[in-house]
Amino acid sequence: MRVEDVISFDNLTKMMAYVLANKVLAYKILELHYGDHIPILKPIRYGDSIRIDGQVFHISSLSNLIEFLNYVFSNALAKLEELLGMRDFSPIFNTGLYDNIVLSGIESIDKVNAIIDLVDAWKQELKYLPGIIGFVYEGLLPPKERHQLGQFYTPPAVARLIAKWAIRSGNDKVLDAGCGSGTFLIEAYKRILRLKFNKDYEKSYPSCTTQYNEHQEVLNQLYGIDINAFASLITSIHLMLMEPRCPISRLNVETRDYFALRKGGWAFGEEIKGFNAVVGNPPYTRWVEIPDETKELIIKQLSDELTKYDLRADLKRGREPGIYVYWIMHTAKNILKEKGRIGMIVSNLWMQTDYGIDFGKFLLDNFKIVALIDLSFRLFEALISTVIILAEKETDKDARDNNIVTLIGIPPSIKVES
Repeated sequence: MRVEDVISFDNLTKMMAYVLANKVLAYKILELHYGDHIPILKPIRYGDSIRIDGQVFHISSLSNLIEFLNYVFSNALAKLEELLGMRDFSPIFNTGLYDNIVLSGIESIDKVNAIIDLVDAWKQELKYLPGIIGFVYEGLLPPKERHQLGQFYTPPAVARLIAKWAIRSGNDKVLDAGCGSGTFLIEAYKRILRLKFNKDYEKSYPSCTTQYNEHQEVLNQLYGIDINAFASLITSIHLMLMEPRCPISRLNVETRDYFALRKGGWAFGEEIKGFNAVVGNPPYTRWVEIPDETKELIIKQLSDELTKYDLRADLKRGREPGIYVYWIMHTAKNILKEKGRIGMIVSNLWMQTDYGIDFGKFLLDNFKIVALIDLSFRLFEALISTVIILAEKETDKDARDNNIVTLIGIPPSIKVES
């Protein structure tokens, strides 16, 4: 899907509204744990004068309301940064274009207040029903709406299968480089919780006291990036809500281009030393649709490999690899640790093209391919058939050559006997 297909005026308006709702929701969750350090956000009446830290805001227009809320959010960010020494809430409260919402009608204040009242009403129930805020959130942004806004989330069963295979240890560091609505990182969260603390999510939730915080320990091992600030926001909220009863002091989600990330570089407030598992559903963007800045990064990061495997885009020869080809090449060369695992669902078009032969050579030269699962039926409404790639980075040629690959083909339709 092209950016211009997603960022229509109608979609942009909806995105801005959802971003504001998410900010209010996230802020109220932070109040649970840091209410002594940040102002309590209360319902706002038209005509009110509100004092915060010596500043007075007169709510005499809708723009005054947005100005007030943005100050509350930025003020909280600054205080939490000072308190915790982290800037990890920035993806939630600093969303670039989506911050510039323009409300219509004084009744908009009532809608903002309804979110404040709704979350306040449930805050005390969290100690008994830790998943309740998640249901509130799903009501704010249901799956159908996320889909219409360009967030083509992977079916949870597929993300679960990939996460269970790719993540082997409770200490693995896991990256989803195009995190979208957070489906893969949610399943990765559950997987690490199981491996690290022997807990099955929804049957047993993470625990936290003043001495330990299982929720934060799991979050410390999950990393997500997306080029779209809207996606980074949604992923951040989803991860925060996996256990809202526990405070968080670190959230490894950033808005950036994946091809700007590499081992030895700096991101998430740390030096990148590589990941044990990289999972996800990369974009299906064709070369002509890739932004020029990203094309330049791809060529810079993969110059030698593009030449060696003849995978430079060449429209005159009809060679136009999708961005997912370069995504996997970049993962192998610049992101994964040795023996690290990759689990991705991508278009299967490469299996039907000439450039796919060269891409296959790259895979065989860099990975022990464990399985290719060809899904002939369509998981997404987009007219794309997909394949799941499960592979382990391997520098030992003998190990690669003596590897057995499992090939699985799922037919377009499955007849179920009654």
